[in-house]
Amino acid sequence: MSVNIRIMQKGFFRRKKFIIDDLVKLSHLSFGVMDENCQLIPNQIGDHTILFDHKYLQRGIEIYIQNHDICLNLSLPTSMDEIQLFYYLVKVYCEYMDTDEFVKDDWLRILICRWCMIKERVPMHLWT
Repeated sequence: MSVNIRIMQKGFFRRKKFIIDDLVKLSHLSFGVMDENCQLIPNQIGDHTILFDHKYLQRGIEIYIQNHDICLNLSLPTSMDEIQLFYYLVKVYCEYMDTDEFVKDDWLRILICRWCMIKERVPMHLWT
């Protein structure tokens, strides 16, 4: 099962422009990009960068910026470690953006403690 998360900035006038290099450094993970043959090119940063822990065999976590939001994608996780790493990054980037809210599967979610426990808040289609 694939998981997509979007971490949005609060407030219209607080729009920071993010540089993906800074987000990659903040993760303290290995990184790279995929070439046209879906092979990893390590230590390169692109529009869609893959973050991974080099100690484990895994697919990695895709990170990119879209409309001033940080987007993370975990595609078919291979281990519990990879899932925990993914939600750890959600917590790190939420703290970086000074928010405790993010969107997962069109639902607004909230971090309720520093260990990244998550509860559902409001379905996105009810935001209006």
